[in-house]
Amino acid sequence: MKRYFLLLLLIPISLYAFITLKAQQTIRVAVAANMALPMHEIKKAFESEYPEVSIEIISASSGKLTAQISNYAPFHIFVSADMQYPKKLYENGICKQKPAVITNGKLVIWSKEKFTNHDNSSLISLIEGNRVKNIAIAEPVLAPYGTNAKNWLQKKGVWEKVKDKLVYGENVGKVNQYIFSESVEIAFTASSAANSTQLSKKGHWIPISNWTGIPHGGMILDYGIQNQAQASETFFNFLMSAESKNILENFGYSTELN
Repeated sequence: MKRYFLLLLLIPISLYAFITLKAQQTIRVAVAANMALPMHEIKKAFESEYPEVSIEIISASSGKLTAQISNYAPFHIFVSADMQYPKKLYENGICKQKPAVITNGKLVIWSKEKFTNHDNSSLISLIEGNRVKNIAIAEPVLAPYGTNAKNWLQKKGVWEKVKDKLVYGENVGKVNQYIFSESVEIAFTASSAANSTQLSKKGHWIPISNWTGIPHGGMILDYGIQNQAQASETFFNFLMSAESKNILENFGYSTELN
């Protein structure tokens, strides 16, 4: 009888432990720095719907995150600002799941001084003119937005003219810090910065017309397949949902996939 009584006492304790364990599921999402701001909004929406899962966001340049994943960093999901990185992980056999495109990013220019004439000739004159001493871009070797900015400057024929003015950030997150502190005159960054509450009122934002978008996407990593697979799949599917795409649109991303 005594043993039976003790067993009854243990049942609710075990049930409580199970519920607590379920509530403590954590999914680590490695995300390109430009998507950190909208990803925090997506995290809030997801956790509101799935309170048993906690999302931890790790943001850095796509290249740096790819190197960490190649060395088996314990991330469940990877979202890159350039599809070449998840594709390489898949092609090299480091990740088994084929990557998928989630959204398209857009490059924008920030100016410390007000600039309302957005035609290309006036914009180029501003960038290469003597008034502009510092131009911030993300590191092209590591960050897709840096590559995209470099390509734009090269296409406009001013890359060699402005090389000495360039201030490199490891990723667009660092470029956004330059914008926040207004320590540069010009910066190339992601449209998400122009739509953020922290930066939207600073300086002047210049859209870049007739320029290629940057496909963003990724996959559930092998670590996510092997650890908390159901929660990882649920969050990745949520990234593809209409609710997430609406959040991304509010940050200037395009839901029209290439």
